Amino acid sequence: MRCIIILMVFFSFNEIHSQCLEAPSVHFGGSKVEWSIGTIDTFVKSPCYKYIVPKEMLFHLADPIEINDKVIYPLINTKYGTVLQGINHLNGKLEWAKFYNQTTEDGYGHNYYLDIVKKSDLSFNIYGTRYPIKTNLPINTSYGGHLIKREVFTNSGETVKLNVLDTITITHLDSRKYHKNGEHNIFYQCNYLGDNHPSGNNFYCADYDANFDQNIIRRLHTDSLFFNTRDSDGYPNFLRTDGPFTYGDSLFVYLSQYIQDGVRKQFLWSVDNEGNLSQLKDISTSIHGINKNTYFIKTKKSGDDILLTTVTPDDSYEGNYGYVVLNKNGIVTKSNNGIVIDGKKAGFIAVTKHTRTNEFIFATRPQGQNDIYFYRETIDGAYIESAHLINQNRSVYALQPYNLLQTSDDGIVLTGSFVLDTFKLGNISPFQVGGWPVIMKLSAETLGLPTATSDPWQQPVTFSIAPNPSTNQITITTSEALSNSRIEIYDQIGRSVTSRRILSTATEIDISSLPTGLYFVSLVDDLGKRFGQVQKLVKIE
Repeated sequence: MRCIIILMVFFSFNEIHSQCLEAPSVHFGGSKVEWSIGTIDTFVKSPCYKYIVPKEMLFHLADPIEINDKVIYPLINTKYGTVLQGINHLNGKLEWAKFYNQTTEDGYGHNYYLDIVKKSDLSFNIYGTRYPIKTNLPINTSYGGHLIKREVFTNSGETVKLNVLDTITITHLDSRKYHKNGEHNIFYQCNYLGDNHPSGNNFYCADYDANFDQNIIRRLHTDSLFFNTRDSDGYPNFLRTDGPFTYGDSLFVYLSQYIQDGVRKQFLWSVDNEGNLSQLKDISTSIHGINKNTYFIKTKKSGDDILLTTVTPDDSYEGNYGYVVLNKNGIVTKSNNGIVIDGKKAGFIAVTKHTRTNEFIFATRPQGQNDIYFYRETIDGAYIESAHLINQNRSVYALQPYNLLQTSDDGIVLTGSFVLDTFKLGNISPFQVGGWPVIMKLSAETLGLPTATSDPWQQPVTFSIAPNPSTNQITITTSEALSNSRIEIYDQIGRSVTSRRILSTATEIDISSLPTGLYFVSLVDDLGKRFGQVQKLVKIE
């Protein structure tokens, strides 16, 4: 029955739409964006499959990192290969882009989705899988794969060295990262042993030479882990495993998750530097609390903690997003599932912890909306809206936040993807297709965040607007007298429509000539930098 429904959706969708979509614009109105880049794969000429798989589609499977003022941004085109970019985070200049595809290197597709590891300011390693491409099939398909490591120059993107472990084919590689064993070996956490375990998945650690010049040294380490993922009716459910999250040289933590008979199950387990199991803990109740349907969709290391992006299903197609923080022992140190702000449920979110303030910062697209909001969650649990990005595309193009990266100048880089999520076929919930990635940066000043040269405990300048909504005149009152500053009012596409110099703590502005609608009010210094919190103004008749 499940397969029939999927096929019905596929054919109905193709009947409705007959041409491929173009990639959307990445220009946003509202709060100031320092720079933004939309990325498409122009190298691979893959078919578009009539909306289901746009021809220029790329996916996020590894988080970007910053090395020597460059954001290293990895994306993959399914089985066809990897797009790797080096972007100067200070000015948004795309300094280099490399394409590791089947047409460039010996008929293989190279997907680097496991991890990016900095070696020095000069180079970094990326890890993944090399897939042989079957060209005799109607649709290019890959089978198996070889483990690969590529060292790349930071300033140019040129390859220093490519290592391929081609003495063995890996058909199931579940965990998307690796960890070292001393100075010589790399563990890969792999998928189930085989079909001899029909009731579930049996995990093990496999050991390889770090230079990829030897075959497997040893395959199975002590006790393997067995997860019974089948329902009582025999249906085999999907098992997801994230990690490892590395703690020193001897502790590597994993998270596993699956559904059994309608109940979400989540486990934390770890291995030592010899691949031996050191703990296995059921953390289901700790993660989802009283709502047994809550589950995690993304995980990342945050300092010494593990940060989980969570979803609580509801009557919307997005679900209600939030986050949970775990320590290495599986103890929840912070639970914030199902975020609701001003009556709006958080839809898709990206979250990080600011290293200077210890505040959690997240970007969200609230349920039923198409704009992106940035929030700071203070230590005492209050939400402060620090930015609002207005999506100027048609509502069919919706941006899903994916990851937040704090840069060395304390700005925030957001990555995400435009997807189509407004289609509804019969009684089937709207579904998401697409995959046009975008990366952008907002400054610390725009977000009201401290920097290395500012006082981290300095209270941001606040102001009030009265009356709001308003017809003719407003008074903007600031918390303190400001010099060398002005008030700017912007329309929804980011154009300044009114400007007034601040001469006292109360500034009157005539808005009678403005058309009715939504506007944004900001404080701006003489250098053109916005500061304080951006506020909304509603003009009425």
